[in-house]
Amino acid sequence: MTRKVIITVPDYPDNLPVGTILTVVEEGSEGKIRATVDNATKSIGFRWFLKPSVYRDYIDLEQGIMWRDATPEQKGALLLAFHENDQRVEYSSSGGDWITLKNLGWMRDIHYRLKPKSKIEVEDVWIKNADGGTIGCGTVTTINGKPDFKTLEVK
Repeated sequence: MTRKVIITVPDYPDNLPVGTILTVVEEGSEGKIRATVDNATKSIGFRWFLKPSVYRDYIDLEQGIMWRDATPEQKGALLLAFHENDQRVEYSSSGGDWITLKNLGWMRDIHYRLKPKSKIEVEDVWIKNADGGTIGCGTVTTINGKPDFKTLEVK
């Protein structure tokens, strides 16, 4: 898995704000790394040199983490998500399917995550008859790449 880090010191390096997420591309000695900014609009591909005092490891809670490995901030985020919406937190004991957490309870060796947000898009479609002839165009909403035909609109 690709290692990611998050900036924890204000305005270092070169005005990277606290919370900037980077992907590690090179590991050095004494915790020093070279990393690129994720989703950068400027300086794409630029490798930042970082000392261990300005970053910490970043774990995306939508990817999952073992409870024993979670930071206090990550545990707090999972607890708050469960408190606000019990359908949002999932667990997996074997690294297989994710199951919605129904009862509050945390075990050291279980992976927990925030359920990934659905990707919803509206796509243009061509509408064809049984013979393959085009009879019109329209739009349909897709959820995670799957069309929801109840939303089909013909133009």
